[in-house]
Amino acid sequence: MLNLILGTEWENFLTVIQRPPGSTIFVIFLSIGIGMFTVGLQKLLSNPKRLLEKQKQIKDHQAKRKEIEELQEKNPKRYQKELSKWERRDPFIQKMQQKMSLSRLKPTCITFLPMIIFFTALRGFYTYNGVPLPVAIPPMNANDVFYIGNMMAGYIDGVFGPAKGMINFTAWYFLNSFTFSTTMQKLFGLQTVSGGGLGDMFDQSKYDTYKTK
Repeated sequence: MLNLILGTEWENFLTVIQRPPGSTIFVIFLSIGIGMFTVGLQKLLSNPKRLLEKQKQIKDHQAKRKEIEELQEKNPKRYQKELSKWERRDPFIQKMQQKMSLSRLKPTCITFLPMIIFFTALRGFYTYNGVPLPVAIPPMNANDVFYIGNMMAGYIDGVFGPAKGMINFTAWYFLNSFTFSTTMQKLFGLQTVSGGGLGDMFDQSKYDTYKTK
């Protein structure tokens, strides 16, 4: 239908991005774009500076517990006193962590269903007769490093992809997503310890540290 509306140029474009090297370049730019969108949405829906302050309180609370443990043998009386203070504060810290986790889930709630639909369509585009097409050839054959299995393999003309070093859309996208995630986070002034990209959208609970400009 789109071919009839947009003409042969659109059809030619789809043909170019469906096989290497067009597919290789297209997925690279796709992962960069989604990475920028993800961290931008995370920054828009949260307060990185405030989250950094809360994270510091949590780390200080955890460090305090270690200091208290060192008093157990040296000064038992002081140990019991400090431990009692720590335990009174602990429920507040636990509640703070729960609120932070809920805050990080906001982008996921918004993007989960659209991204599932979008990537389902893309995986279908990079499939021919139910067989994953090869999208990229990494610098080294994946099977030379570890056995990637059917999940990451690309097939062409009935040949198993890793035998020629070829991987499919899913494998190539996630490799790029994890590669560019840190750069995207720094670009937006938001630093996290998770992988980023689509993985960030589906697992916001991994966000532990934030860095603001």
